[in-house]
Amino acid sequence: MKVNINEVTARLDALIDERVYFLDKRTGEIFGMDKDAIKSYEEKEYYTALPLKNDIHEYWIMEHFIESLTNKNHINRLKAAINGKGAFKRFKNTINYLGIDDNWYSIKGNSLEKIAIKWCEDNGLDY
Repeated sequence: MKVNINEVTARLDALIDERVYFLDKRTGEIFGMDKDAIKSYEEKEYYTALPLKNDIHEYWIMEHFIESLTNKNHINRLKAAINGKGAFKRFKNTINYLGIDDNWYSIKGNSLEKIAIKWCEDNGLDY
């Protein structure tokens, strides 16, 4: 069984704090569960948890994206946007306003794919 990296990457992109995703090592299926339901779940030995939202470090990915830019105006606007509470929403509003959202989603996707590949390698999974 080979893990579908695109599917893992898509799940990592849609993570929320209250949900955990698992890979069924028998079928390759990925499914989600609410965190509070996990305690009662049977047959845990067949499943491997995907990285959690806190493991992704999206803020670091945003910083990396800003560092990759060459337009000083964009850099300054985005650095200001990611400071303080509400940074993620301000960042997304700013990249949309600046018209660089496609660049952001490309870099974010590449970063999530690297995380997915490392997760597979760390768990001895073919992909």
